[in-house]
Amino acid sequence: ARLGTGTADSSVHLRGDGTWAAAGGGKLLQIQYVNLTTEWTVSSTSEADLAGLTATITPASTSSKIICMLTGGVANNNSGSYMTLKLRRGNTLIAHRVTERNGPYDYQVATLNYVDSPSTTNATTYKIAANRNASGSSYLGINATTTSLVLMEIE
Repeated sequence: ARLGTGTADSSVHLRGDGTWAAAGGGKLLQIQYVNLTTEWTVSSTSEADLAGLTATITPASTSSKIICMLTGGVANNNSGSYMTLKLRRGNTLIAHRVTERNGPYDYQVATLNYVDSPSTTNATTYKIAANRNASGSSYLGINATTTSLVLMEIE
């Protein structure tokens, strides 16, 4: 049985209408990342950068998208409190997420994902900052679990 019209090779894909077409868009150009086993303690309602949780990428094109992904283990030391994790491009806040109001030392995994359009070919630094909503302490990288900040440039 013939699958489609045209010629198959490594630069094309079979479309739903049975024809071969050139693959395009969505190409992964580069990955920059940091994996750390640091445990950060967040005890202030004022925002502070989390030391070392930064990554820099130099986009190949001003039209590139940067997929930013943060993953780490979190916990709070008292019920009803939470931590806000913030993603910054330089000093500009571009995304944030609030951790769950879980019980004391009820561990969870926090993720913060964002697709950015920095519109530059200059080296661009992304960093994570955090603050609490109330007194007490919150933790990222609890018990020295691995926390990852990954940057992927997509064409």
